[in-house]
Amino acid sequence: GVERFFLQISDIPRYTDRLQCFIFKLKFDTQQEELSASLKLVQSSTRQVRDSKPLRQIMETVLKVGNYLNGGTSRGGSYGYRLDSLTKLANIKSIDNKQTLMNYVVALCEAVDKSKAGTDAIPMLDVTSTMPDLDEVCRVSLSTWNNDYKGMKKMLTLIETQAAAARKTPFEGDAFPDVMEPFLEHASGAINELGKQYDSTVKFFEDTLVLFAEDPKKVACEDFFGELVLGFTRAFDKARNQNEKKRLMAEKASKQKAAEAQAKDRNEKKQSTMKKGLSAVDKITPMVDCFFS
Repeated sequence: GVERFFLQISDIPRYTDRLQCFIFKLKFDTQQEELSASLKLVQSSTRQVRDSKPLRQIMETVLKVGNYLNGGTSRGGSYGYRLDSLTKLANIKSIDNKQTLMNYVVALCEAVDKSKAGTDAIPMLDVTSTMPDLDEVCRVSLSTWNNDYKGMKKMLTLIETQAAAARKTPFEGDAFPDVMEPFLEHASGAINELGKQYDSTVKFFEDTLVLFAEDPKKVACEDFFGELVLGFTRAFDKARNQNEKKRLMAEKASKQKAAEAQAKDRNEKKQSTMKKGLSAVDKITPMVDCFFS
């Protein structure tokens, strides 16, 4: 029963450490694949941001608008700006408080898109479609990833220590070193490959930050993709929807006004016809009265 089981395992040296090693072995492949997939996601998302022509064109449009608005001041004639400036566009409102600077930028982008209709150019309004992995990559933290990686390396060290101890003080029926040593060789190779993948991913990501004039020491992966890029594209799409809604409402109001004008015109014509008819009756009436008098 239970008592016999605990009596048997009580004879196993360093039982807790060995149990941790076996649990780690069971979960290793899944954990290794998840960590590798996270790095691939960061790489693909970084490449999407770098390669997005609509994003670059939108940023260029924002720069032109900013320089125009700041013309004649110390802020005019800028060659660039920080990415966090993009997220502030939705907070800058017009004098009449009817639209934001983001709405205006979207309208400019839409006008440029229409001028390029029929070409192979990807519309700026479709910027979100050029970066499909943004929603998912926002959940990846390279610092958390590195902590998990260090934890895996620590477990390999524990396995190596326990296997060596088992070889040094063997006991009958102990299969720990025979099971763990081949796994240790396999896992060590996989961990080394993960390390190389991490280094190349971080370099690619940090090079991209520099490309966008951001400091790799100050901007984390989740902040770049989440707050700066995804936050902006969501605000951009929201402004796009607002502009479209405003346009549809204006069209509806225009059609309603035209319909009311047509109805008024028809009513006036109807009243005019009725007046003409009454006038004709008035002319006929004296003739009838004369005929019967």
